[in-house]
Amino acid sequence: MIGLLLLLTSADATSNATDAHHNHVLRSLLQEMSAGASQHASIPIHAAAVRGDVLALTRLLEADVDPNSIEGERVEPVTASTPLMLAARRGDVELASLLLQCGARVGSAGGHGVTALHLAANGGETNIASVLAAQLDDPDLRTSNGQTPLHFAASAGRVEVSWLLLHRGADAAARDASGRTPRMLSEEAGQRGWEAAFEP
Repeated sequence: MIGLLLLLTSADATSNATDAHHNHVLRSLLQEMSAGASQHASIPIHAAAVRGDVLALTRLLEADVDPNSIEGERVEPVTASTPLMLAARRGDVELASLLLQCGARVGSAGGHGVTALHLAANGGETNIASVLAAQLDDPDLRTSNGQTPLHFAASAGRVEVSWLLLHRGADAAARDASGRTPRMLSEEAGQRGWEAAFEP
């Protein structure tokens, strides 16, 4: 079912992919999936996000698929992800921008309270981190253990993303559930030479 849906929505589909018949088939497939187990209704949009397939994602969003759906929440809560989180992990600004335009929430969290901004920070994806942070009044989103995106960036040695988050108002003195600040994590991870970024 998922493969057929992605085939119908992919960039390689035939020229009639945007006609009324195609849209009817797509909507029917989505309705059929939604009528079954609701936890599986989000799978196609996640598959499109993993593939970086903008056309498929566009068609799914036009068919009112929830851009904030969480895949794996019931089956594998630890790795549960939103489409925006998958776009952030890919560093795909185009995909993330499309999701945001269609109502994706930057603060929507997956497993352990991790958000798209945490993943972008951890991966050193400065461009997408900038897009995501611009949507927030406060970039200090917290995971279940109290870590902010800046904690993630510092621990992973992502200097550029760290400076970006600080410029956006991230708290350099924020402490996680264990009392550790981003600077402490950077030192624990052996990151050197950029201590000035974490001065309180």
